[in-house]
Amino acid sequence: MKVADIMTPSPLVTIESNVSCKEAARLMIRHNIRRLPVVDSDAFIGVITCENLLKCAE
Repeated sequence: MKVADIMTPSPLVTIESNVSCKEAARLMIRHNIRRLPVVDSDAFIGVITCENLLKCAE
């Protein structure tokens, strides 16, 4: 089985590295996603997760 056979096809939602955690949370809620790729000048630099955002709230 290939990844393409089981993936969820959808446009990739990303966020720039200089955006606030609050806006990242809003974007994740709006798109019903738990992981959000972080980009800097269109280059992938990491991923922020729901768990990461919970740490921001502490």
